[in-house]
Amino acid sequence: MKKLLSVFLVCLLLLPIQATAANQSLWEQARDGQRGGTIGGLTIPISNNSSVKSVHSDVSNLPQIIEIYTATWCTNCVTTESIVNEITEDSNVKMINYHRYKYEVRDPFGSQQTDNRWETVYGESSIRISSEYGLSSSRIAPTIVFDGERLHLGTTTKSSSLKTDYSSSMAVQSSNEFRGEIYFSMDDNSVHQNNSRKFFWDTSDLNIQCFEYCHLVESGQSNDTVINQESTLKISPWIMIIEESINYPAGANGKGNYSNVLHEAFELTNLSGNISIKLPNTWDGDDLMAVLILDWSSEEIISENNQILPFPSIYIYLSILLASVIPKRRK
Repeated sequence: MKKLLSVFLVCLLLLPIQATAANQSLWEQARDGQRGGTIGGLTIPISNNSSVKSVHSDVSNLPQIIEIYTATWCTNCVTTESIVNEITEDSNVKMINYHRYKYEVRDPFGSQQTDNRWETVYGESSIRISSEYGLSSSRIAPTIVFDGERLHLGTTTKSSSLKTDYSSSMAVQSSNEFRGEIYFSMDDNSVHQNNSRKFFWDTSDLNIQCFEYCHLVESGQSNDTVINQESTLKISPWIMIIEESINYPAGANGKGNYSNVLHEAFELTNLSGNISIKLPNTWDGDDLMAVLILDWSSEEIISENNQILPFPSIYIYLSILLASVIPKRRK
């Protein structure tokens, strides 16, 4: 009986590891050398007809963030975005479409700030992955990033289809361990002649549990936050100015209508505060929106002996149980 139990426990240990390895092969790490991601998606319409001027949400109810690097001439982007639209139908997601800007003459939608953000956050991974195909670029269209963590570059599939790749990546969800609420609002009386608005944000309610005996890891940045006085996370809020829909028949990929077009990206320096932003002109219509997102990253937990403290996962407990049922040899 003990032998059967031992075999069962070994299988139980190995199967999740094999499944995890198989899933991870379907995407690339979006942030080289860093544990982190992107959450948020609180949205305030800036339309003159909108009555929504303040939003807040518990972290557990936030939409999933999907960032897409694209271009109006990119025919492969039409394919990848169509698949993303298909798998996200009826799902709680916030899509942000970055359009190429630097050295770009055929796409009129991007900006210096949007390209800067993409290169800062995903540039190293993009260069590493694209180098395998002889490109070595920090900005490749199409690229899809889920939760700021899992990156899919180009149209080469790693499974039977791109739909399977994207669906698997989307199903993983964000690895963040935050608790609490975030707040985002716009002062409706802050309209000035230069078409600016004042926005307020507050992420100071966020907290995260830390294992016993972990110490602070300081990095000296103004937007680092101490969570429960036990662990340090770097949180960088951003306000993204997005146009919901643009009709652009001149796009060389023939798509015609381009959705969730990111015009400007503003990095914020504190966990809470306010900022006046001069709004970009819309391409057509009255459908600008402001979206609050948070980039987060964490350091390794350090023990008193400067050793990384591993999380006591289920595998450890199963290993202990396995050891207890293996018969000892008698002398």
